[in-house]
Amino acid sequence: MIILEEYLTELTQKTQIKPLFKNKYILHITCLLSVLILGTVDYYTGQEYSFLIFYAIPVMYATWFGGLVPGIIYSVICLISWFNDSFNFRPALENPVLPYWNLLVQTCFFILIIFITLRLKAVTKYEKELERKSIERELKIARDVQQRFFPQHVPSFDKINLFGMCRPADSVGGDYFDYFKISKNELIITIADVSGHGISSALLMAGLVGFFRTNAVNYVNENDKLLEKTNDFVCRMTGNYNFVTIFYSVFNNKTNKLKFVNAGHNPPFLIKNGEQKVIKLESGGLLTGIIEDIKYVEKEVSLEEGDLLVLYTDGVTETMNDKNELYGEERLLNVILKSKNFPPEIVAKNIIKDVETYNSNNKQADDITLIVCKIT
Repeated sequence: MIILEEYLTELTQKTQIKPLFKNKYILHITCLLSVLILGTVDYYTGQEYSFLIFYAIPVMYATWFGGLVPGIIYSVICLISWFNDSFNFRPALENPVLPYWNLLVQTCFFILIIFITLRLKAVTKYEKELERKSIERELKIARDVQQRFFPQHVPSFDKINLFGMCRPADSVGGDYFDYFKISKNELIITIADVSGHGISSALLMAGLVGFFRTNAVNYVNENDKLLEKTNDFVCRMTGNYNFVTIFYSVFNNKTNKLKFVNAGHNPPFLIKNGEQKVIKLESGGLLTGIIEDIKYVEKEVSLEEGDLLVLYTDGVTETMNDKNELYGEERLLNVILKSKNFPPEIVAKNIIKDVETYNSNNKQADDITLIVCKIT
């Protein structure tokens, strides 16, 4: 029965059909038809063939999927069917007590079947619960470890305030953000989104953390070359089965220049101070992990005091409401413009609050990650 339940569950998940045994009417119809067929076959095969073991099938089925009460009900129905056939439609036995003795034996047999089935189900449920708790513990540890990959504090850096956050859809996710100093005057600001979410995406994300941290200094003036190396790294890591969108940038507080490469990522919004002008930082190249030897283009933009830069992943704009409508860039931009005079942390929290309101009671479908930068 354990194998049967696992098979039915797997079949249900593959075909996206509601499990039949969860419908009490189909459960009763199935059991009644089974008893009717067994009783008919039992009658026509004569007393030479015993069908006792076969009557256990609907009893086990009813007990496993319905519980104790359905198990007892179909035990009684099976006993009535068997006793009626043996006592009323067969030649009289020499010992008139024998049918009642057989009835008692069958009753004990069905009681034993019900007890064993319930115990098996309880043990199976207990084992699954232990396994579930074990997996939850492992995922919690994995989540704690992954959170340590993200910046644990904001680096002290002239002319810029930063706030970053990541909210995975599952225990662990594939979104990545980072900011760290590589020199006195240069600060790396990057955000990435691994396709999908969950364990596999989290492992690739962990690889990216080490790759950027190791190679950022070596390619400080060649961000395009760094993204080319990153693309080759992702291709080797995933075998072209996963891809990663990346926005990688270097801010120089002497020149007030932001050099960046956008590898297929959602273009960050740059809100110029004192005006409604919005610049989307979208130039760069294809997302990484598709094919090797891709060339990327580095761009540069000047940042001024009061400018606001918002980096985000598609988990923000692709959030859906109850009508399956996307949150979208326009709604995100409206929240940013209304919050542009606030500190980065408040801007980020306002975005998250608006996304949660839009999402209503729906489950978060994708990882949500933000970096908000304000030039001071």
